[in-house]
Amino acid sequence: MYDHRGPRQDHSRGMEWRGERGGRNPQDRSRSREPMIEPKRPFSLTVQSNMFAIKPSNATISQKVYMYDVQIQRAKRIVEKDEATGRFKLDSDGKIISSVENAGSAGFFSEGATTTTSSEEPRMRNRAGPLSRRILMKLKIMLENEEPPKLIFTDGTAKVYTPHPLATDLEHGQQNYSSGPTTQSSKPSIFYDVCVKRDCEEDFEDKDLVQNAWFKVQLTFAGDFDFTVADGASSWTTTSKLEEVAQCLNVAIRNSLLAASMMPFRSSPRMFYFRADANQDLIRRVLKNFNKEKTITPVLGVVQAARMTGAGELFLIADFGLGWAQREMLDGVNGQKVRVRVLDEKASTIAGIRVPSFRKRIPDNLRSTIESSLKKMSFHIEFECGDKWAERKRAEGMDDEKIRRGRKKVRGTRFLWTRRHDRVDEAPIVWNPAQYTFEISGRDGAGYTTTHTVLSYFDQVYDVQLKYPEMPLVQTRGKEYFPIEMLFQGVGEAHGCNSDFKKEKALAFNDEFSASRRVSKLKDILSEPNLEKSQNQALASFQLKLHREPLQMQATVLEPPVLSFGSAERAVVKNGSWNLWNQQRRKTSEFNVPVQLLSFAVLDMSKDEISGKIIEDLLRVLQKHGVQIPDVGADSLKSMIANVTVRCFAANKQQIWVAFKNSIARARQHFFTESNVSFAYSRTIAFFKEHGLQECLVIPHVTAHSSNLFVIPPAKVARWCYEVQCPADTTLFAPARRMYKCKVRNLREMVTLDPFDLKLENGIFKGLVEKAWLELEVVEPIYHVLIRERTSTELFDEIFALGEDQVVNPVPCYSLASKDVECPSLMFAVIPTKDVSTYAFVKYLSHVEFGIPSQVMVEESYQNQRSKTEAYCAGIALKLNTKLSNSLNRSTAWSIYSGTARQWLMDTPTMIMGYCVASGPGQDSKSIVVGTASLDVGGTHCCHDKRVQSKSHIVDSDVLEEITESLAMQFFLYNNVSPQRILVYRSGVQDGLLQDVVEYEIGAIRQAFYRLNMSDPAWSCENCKGNTLRGCVLCCPSVTFVVSQGQHDIRIVPLDGVQMNRSNNVPSGTCVTDSRAISMSSLNAVEMNSQSGMSQPESTVENTMDFLLVPQGGLKGTSRPVYYRCLLNETKLTRSLLKNLTYQFSFQYGTATKSVRNVPVLQYGVRLANTILSYLGNVPMDESKHVLHETFLPSRDENGVPDRNWVPFRPHISA
Repeated sequence: MYDHRGPRQDHSRGMEWRGERGGRNPQDRSRSREPMIEPKRPFSLTVQSNMFAIKPSNATISQKVYMYDVQIQRAKRIVEKDEATGRFKLDSDGKIISSVENAGSAGFFSEGATTTTSSEEPRMRNRAGPLSRRILMKLKIMLENEEPPKLIFTDGTAKVYTPHPLATDLEHGQQNYSSGPTTQSSKPSIFYDVCVKRDCEEDFEDKDLVQNAWFKVQLTFAGDFDFTVADGASSWTTTSKLEEVAQCLNVAIRNSLLAASMMPFRSSPRMFYFRADANQDLIRRVLKNFNKEKTITPVLGVVQAARMTGAGELFLIADFGLGWAQREMLDGVNGQKVRVRVLDEKASTIAGIRVPSFRKRIPDNLRSTIESSLKKMSFHIEFECGDKWAERKRAEGMDDEKIRRGRKKVRGTRFLWTRRHDRVDEAPIVWNPAQYTFEISGRDGAGYTTTHTVLSYFDQVYDVQLKYPEMPLVQTRGKEYFPIEMLFQGVGEAHGCNSDFKKEKALAFNDEFSASRRVSKLKDILSEPNLEKSQNQALASFQLKLHREPLQMQATVLEPPVLSFGSAERAVVKNGSWNLWNQQRRKTSEFNVPVQLLSFAVLDMSKDEISGKIIEDLLRVLQKHGVQIPDVGADSLKSMIANVTVRCFAANKQQIWVAFKNSIARARQHFFTESNVSFAYSRTIAFFKEHGLQECLVIPHVTAHSSNLFVIPPAKVARWCYEVQCPADTTLFAPARRMYKCKVRNLREMVTLDPFDLKLENGIFKGLVEKAWLELEVVEPIYHVLIRERTSTELFDEIFALGEDQVVNPVPCYSLASKDVECPSLMFAVIPTKDVSTYAFVKYLSHVEFGIPSQVMVEESYQNQRSKTEAYCAGIALKLNTKLSNSLNRSTAWSIYSGTARQWLMDTPTMIMGYCVASGPGQDSKSIVVGTASLDVGGTHCCHDKRVQSKSHIVDSDVLEEITESLAMQFFLYNNVSPQRILVYRSGVQDGLLQDVVEYEIGAIRQAFYRLNMSDPAWSCENCKGNTLRGCVLCCPSVTFVVSQGQHDIRIVPLDGVQMNRSNNVPSGTCVTDSRAISMSSLNAVEMNSQSGMSQPESTVENTMDFLLVPQGGLKGTSRPVYYRCLLNETKLTRSLLKNLTYQFSFQYGTATKSVRNVPVLQYGVRLANTILSYLGNVPMDESKHVLHETFLPSRDENGVPDRNWVPFRPHISA
């Protein structure tokens, strides 16, 4: 048990703190205390979380909860008139008699809701939104005001909950019973007529000027469940209702947030934001000096969710974050509030985009930017009618009070109409207002029409003269256009808040409230008066109450693996990180297995043309780490860099494309032609059809632009690569191989070496003699010539060693297609600044167009670290050593010298596989599925494969089969053995999809191995015969399937007053297995399919494999753990072994000297998936399989069968 002492208390003085150097209260020990000395790992640690217990208010309660499905239909109010007098009919109370009828259009949460295409109204969605929330919250208030009061809980979605029935079966107003099967229409229903503001919230300042809208809400009884607590221990009558219980409580919690006047910005929000008055108290320091951003303000958001744990207890998980909202009002003169205009005259901007003049039309080059900015905004429409309008209304008999109130016209919250149309009069923005005209028919059936422009319409109808008639018109609803000068910014989420200023504010906010300070702040937020009151009322309805002290748990801090560099040098790991500097030897650590940089090209986009200096510094640092770089021979390093460098401007993509292509050509010219090669041959790698990826020596030639290259392959591929004339008969040619006769320095004897055993290093020849590289004094080329002679009885071969002067006309005879020979190995691209678009385009050219690994370096970053040049270059060297690794060099910067992970992987051939899904925005988008497999025992070498599918969070079975088959094939080619067991990590699965993952994805992985086995004609599995699902435990590798959930809201922090490190976060390797932190849903998520042979004992609190792990050593903010959930365990892993394996795998991310948050097979996969997603754009689905260049991915034939010999040149594309 890790013991600690609380913060020291100073009772010597009771005086108030008035400020000291650094601006920090000296009694605040949380920042100023030195970190405590960490005990030897593993050790136990008490931690706290952001989980707050929800307890029953009574020792024994029995509560029934009723569920109702919601349908909302648009309606209209029909007012009755007296036919004789023409006046409205009045009831006994003097109120107008009216009724509400359906308007006949599809509504919310009903069939046809997603197919509404009427241009007269916004698309009705089959999900929550601002309007559905307003309707149902208004219904809630109506029911609470009835006699007797009725209580419902809603968050605007398609289901409401209530602790009391809204009506008995006999009391339901309109019912339709059927003796047949129960259907939606045969269940009891009750209808309500609800009136809300159509386009604004009910607390909008000018709500009286916004049009009302009527809706008919149908609540249909959907079932009930019992919520029972006995003797203080929570239990539920039926476990099948667990999801309903959790959903009910979450709806009630979100309802309490809405009731506390908090703002949700999205249709399905996770976070609810405080309004301006509450933000002033809660984030005052962030708001301070925020006048720089006039139209945007920071807002504090809260996330809350109920969770049932494996221990049978109920908790509230709460967190907070900083968001950005549009300002609706600004402080004006004399303390008055003024609305924020979309067209800002003082700043000369439209939607934040600066324009040259409001008197002229918007230039073409600004239109797409302004339209994109308007799509992200919500706005109000407001204008005031002129005197002529008032005189006309007065002449029509309207009294002065109505004229005064009607003079100001307001339209509530609107958005840019984003439907795509080809016709100009239906475009979302009309840039030339004079181009748009429309007709208005005369009133009372008059037989005339008037053609208007928007300018003439507002002038004649409302007596409003536009100040800027050349400014565009904005469509806010079907064929409803308004001048942009009438648009005012509304309350809503501010998009595109990625400025350095906002990032700085957000980072400072999260750093100020990090670790234990975050939990303390969270307690303050939960005690906000409005929030606390509404939350208590919601929970009290279910006889529950919230305990506002965070949950404390016991955690274990796991032991890290022992890492080693070259020469058996051990890494010093501190809180999950280490560096490449050997403190004892005072020198740079050599990589464990350094890579060979065989060739390179340079794309220079720097402002000061310093790419040569950057590359020169980098190459020297690479040599310090043991990386072999191309030898310059007689030329200088600067000269070689200059020969392969092409300059261009970063602002022009066409120039970048041309320069990229030319740089490749210059590299091939330099490394493959006679005039530039310093040694007899240029070493590189190539693909040989029968032997896969192999090293080769390119024979120099006059030009580098030929379609074929003559090479010397390794002797195991082809020994004879030249043809020479036979000494005995010059009319015949004999096969030969070029060799070298060498004298080793300080030794007398001569040795004969194959050209692959020679290298030129710093101008000195070295040879591989008895597994050691020795300096050579004399290097003379000779030829081993195969002479085939025939005697009267037999045919025999004899090899002769002939000097170069003895050989007549040697001709190279072994050639490869130019595309199968790699050069350059890497493209260095130097860009001037951290420009995202330039970086992305370079990566696109690298990954898609040319298939060459690239390393982008930023001139600005290099200049800012001139005093730390070696550190900057060391970070890049680390990335290069991973990018250029392949099945030949098997390079690693470090390796796991000892640890649980290494031992387990060495026991049996094991493939660690991870896959993830990345999807673009919109329902019609695509999903990218990327699979990554670890090839070596250390878990450092990885390979990838990808597929594109229709958008879905579940991977299509055929897609997953193909990816698994490809990864297994690459594992076999790398290790020459098939995997006997598989550890699978699946990223990004929500709780509600766990059962689908088990049903579809685990079976697909087994099916892939079944198909691989079926390629052997002699193979068969009796157990799989007759089963629909193929692949069982008898014929396929055993599988352990783990889901990695990183997007959740659980935090683990030290106790108040305990500082484990300078960041005050829990140390790297903190692991929690407390049953109160394990979700109940994971214990009942898996039901194995008996046909496939998968079996798993029923998961309970005692035998569950789930755990929370913080592998990273957080430096800023609050570390978020990863929630690992084991759905299948056939490899018989224990929880202890699984959590240690997972933690130690996080040390094998080859491009960072720290343990990363996700295991590398997921970290690499997620990065690659998002990269490919950015490349897709508008690529059709049938062409999307060609997004990545074939250099990086395994090859398949036209039938999708993987090539059993093809190994990617550089499989580590995502490094």
